[in-house]
Amino acid sequence: MTTPLIPLFASIARDEAKPIDYIGLLGELVMETSNTQTGQVEINYEKRLITLSVKAVEEQEGMMKRGTEVVITYHDKVEEIYYVRPVSF
Repeated sequence: MTTPLIPLFASIARDEAKPIDYIGLLGELVMETSNTQTGQVEINYEKRLITLSVKAVEEQEGMMKRGTEVVITYHDKVEEIYYVRPVSF
């Protein structure tokens, strides 16, 4: 009875396993951030809401407030954090 569903679940698993390149994507801060304090951004990607840990780029001064539209500019793979800058600055 479950055999007909195997191809469906296999295709879902393949789609979910694809790595996403977040660089250049737009999102909205849901937790304020600065270049010294970690915050969070939400990205709407292919009808999924994804939350990432972020910091502001080094040259950004002060706090970036919740609700600010940002663009992801860099991924630090060692710290597992993304860096963002405001879309309008």
